[in-house]
Amino acid sequence: MESKIAYLNAELAAVAEREKKREEREKKERRREKRRLRQQKRKYSSSMSCQQ
Repeated sequence: MESKIAYLNAELAAVAEREKKREEREKKERRREKRRLRQQKRKYSSSMSCQQ
């Protein structure tokens, strides 16, 4: 019984670690996307001001 509990605790820890890493990757991806959109917006604004 104790070995099963230890096994399940290890599994739970592994799943929690994978979930944490996944959340970190998603957070980085959201930051990258925000940065990309800001740069696009800046580029667009700059090109529009040059046309006038």
